[in-house]
Amino acid sequence: MTLLVSSFVLLTACAGHIDSTSEATFSASMVGMSEDMDLEQKAAYDRALTVVREAYGLDRARMAKALDGKDAEDVLDLAADIREKQEKAALAQAEKDQAAHLEASKASLAQYTERCEALETKRLAEDPDSRGPSRFEAHVCASANRYERTVANLKEMTPEQYRDADKDTISSSSWTECRVCLRWRR
Repeated sequence: MTLLVSSFVLLTACAGHIDSTSEATFSASMVGMSEDMDLEQKAAYDRALTVVREAYGLDRARMAKALDGKDAEDVLDLAADIREKQEKAALAQAEKDQAAHLEASKASLAQYTERCEALETKRLAEDPDSRGPSRFEAHVCASANRYERTVANLKEMTPEQYRDADKDTISSSSWTECRVCLRWRR
């Protein structure tokens, strides 16, 4: 019986198609398919299988069903389709995130600009010959300038650039300024 099963598994593996009729044939056919490939083809096939495995996660039954009857070229095509869908989803999410980031930055810009102008007006009303802004006023106005640059950068960025950008770099100075202002107000 063991010899018969082993022979069947070997025949399945050599057939050039993935057979998901059982777990043993599924595993053997996936491994067996790459045995006759050169090193470059095997590497491409293994990368494609990794993409497929990651897409299906722990749902091995769904993965087996998706791969059943496929040859190596079909596996490469499936992986390319999965990558394309993931790329589209990532870009759509980046576009949403960028829009939200832009709106939040615009709101902060308006808040800091208003506060900067109010502090300047108050300072000049109280002391028309003032030597310049206080540290707090300078900090608030600098925050408004940073938000202005952040808004400009966000408007100019494509979703691809936003997706690949370090989000902390886009807004880190603004976040730091906000924490500093909160500390100074106490």
